[in-house]
Amino acid sequence: MKVLIISLLILLGSTSFNAQSAAVFKVSKGDDVVYVGGTIHLLTDADFPLAQAYEIAFEAADELVFETDIAAFSDPSIQAKMAPVMLQAPGVTLSSQLSAPTATALNAYLTEKGLPVAQFDMLTATGAMLTLTIMEYQAQGFRAEGVDAFYHAKGLEMGKGIAWLESVESQIALLDSFDDGNPDGLISYTLEEIDKSAGMIDKLHNAWKSGDLAALEEAGLVDMKRDFPEIYQTLMVDRNNKWMPQIEAMFGDDDTEYVLVGAAHLAGDEGVLEMLEAKGYKVERL
Repeated sequence: MKVLIISLLILLGSTSFNAQSAAVFKVSKGDDVVYVGGTIHLLTDADFPLAQAYEIAFEAADELVFETDIAAFSDPSIQAKMAPVMLQAPGVTLSSQLSAPTATALNAYLTEKGLPVAQFDMLTATGAMLTLTIMEYQAQGFRAEGVDAFYHAKGLEMGKGIAWLESVESQIALLDSFDDGNPDGLISYTLEEIDKSAGMIDKLHNAWKSGDLAALEEAGLVDMKRDFPEIYQTLMVDRNNKWMPQIEAMFGDDDTEYVLVGAAHLAGDEGVLEMLEAKGYKVERL
């Protein structure tokens, strides 16, 4: 489940999309329109070109609104804030924070995969989990930049306005909370789930690729909501609720916004789209 959660945070067939299958929506209030697109943060080369609906919304938008300030992650000051989340303090090792069985299991896994045990020992539990999860995605062909990074770069090139819904610091704090003060438990669970992740990744990717929000909810949210309600509340519901006033404020201004957030945030009865519909906005698949 921790691997799933990070997959939804960091990443969320081989054929191109068609315009009817993309997770892109036109939300309207009278004549005012805000476009909302579901993203995934790592893609395969075969996912390009993206669906026509993504391009239609991009062309119509004056401003692109992302989950966070993507460009800030290249700022040395932000990298310095991220370092303690990923790297151990001097003189501290990951293995020293693990029980003997978990440390043995981690070393065995790393050795089997041909990964450097000593370098992983310098990572925090969160850093190790993120690294292993991303490597698993990469092993399955997810090497291309994600939807958000793609449109961030394209938006800058085309002179679009760029904005975001939450600070980089808040996302770093969210990542920092994932070990729950229990690095042994996080590593143990990651090792249990990592070998099962291929099927999960495939389901999440296919659900996003087809724009099937019901399938995305089933693959990514149902188990989390049932088994980890506090994490579901923090990761999904609380953030959706914080974003809603910002999205609603986009109606009535002079610009047309294109909001690009992780596709899981669009799914379910507590997702952004259902919340907008409940407030009387018209939501149509683009």
